[in-house]
Amino acid sequence: MSDEKIIIMIDEDGKIQADAIGFKGNICLKELEKLLEGLPEIEKLDKKPDFYQKNVKYKHKTILK
Repeated sequence: MSDEKIIIMIDEDGKIQADAIGFKGNICLKELEKLLEGLPEIEKLDKKPDFYQKNVKYKHKTILK
């Protein structure tokens, strides 16, 4: 089993950046939605190459405003 983790970073302006590591496919979007539920809408979504792989695991980077 690979190491899957989501790293959340909050800068001094309150912007939130989430990085899903070890996931492939779009499964990380579901995990990020659960984790970030109730927070502001996503302002920017950068999909990493692993996003386009089969739904095994995924990497994802999101910036919230």
